[in-house]
Amino acid sequence: MKKLILSIALCSFGMMLVNAQENVNVRKETTTKKMVVKGVDTQVKVVNDVDEERQVLKVDGDDKINQNTNKVIEKNAKNEVVEDNSSVDLKNAQMMDEAKSKQAMELEASKKAMREQYETERKAFEAKQEQLKAEMEARRAALESRPKGMTKLKKDN
Repeated sequence: MKKLILSIALCSFGMMLVNAQENVNVRKETTTKKMVVKGVDTQVKVVNDVDEERQVLKVDGDDKINQNTNKVIEKNAKNEVVEDNSSVDLKNAQMMDEAKSKQAMELEASKKAMREQYETERKAFEAKQEQLKAEMEARRAALESRPKGMTKLKKDN
């Protein structure tokens, strides 16, 4: 019985030595980002960035005292979209519609005021032109009228 227990202990110890020839270290870093874009449509996007670094240290399986080791590093980077929501903000949309309609009304009022100002300036300009034309006709008539006995002016062609 002692021999059986001793042989089982030696086998299990030998298995542990074989398994101990490879050492694995895993470093996993997870970063969660939440991006919110506000406007008429509110968009929420949750993204997990996973950076994983796996380091394997392998030892040669010979009977030397100072055994050769191989260090292997594997890097993995993954981006996972956890949540991607889009919703409409009704209050904000209503406020934007009101602002647009108010701006359109102000624009129409401004156009109307400019048209009225143009019409008044045009009427004043036309009245002044008529006045100047009347004054010119009066001067022409005064200059063309000759006293009795004088001959009329001849036009040069």
